[in-house]
Amino acid sequence: MAESETSAMNKWATCFVQSTGIVLTITGLAKARNAIGSAPALDVADPIVGIAFRHLLLAVGLLELFIAFFCLFTDKRQFSMLAVVWAGTSYVGQSFCVRFKCLGCCNLL
Repeated sequence: MAESETSAMNKWATCFVQSTGIVLTITGLAKARNAIGSAPALDVADPIVGIAFRHLLLAVGLLELFIAFFCLFTDKRQFSMLAVVWAGTSYVGQSFCVRFKCLGCCNLL
C-alpha cells in the first residue's frame, strides 16, 4: 500500500473513532440522565439480565461513556475500534435474541 493511501486510511479511521466518541458521549449521558428519572417502568426487572431497567440503563450509559473516553482522549485507536465493534455486535446480537425469542442464547452476550 502506498504511503498516501495509508495516510488517508489513518485520517478516516481517526475521524470515525472521534465521531463515534462524540455519539457515544451524547447517548451515554442521555442514558445516565434517564436512569435517575422517576418513571415506574425503570423499577421493573429486565427479563434477560434480571436487574431493574434503571440499573441496566445506568450501566450501559457508563459503559458508553467509558468507550467514548478512549475514543476521544487516548491514542489507543485499535482498542477504541475494537470496543465499538464489541458494543455494536452485542447490541445486534441481543436485539436478534429478543426479536426471535431465543432468550437462552442471550446469556452468552
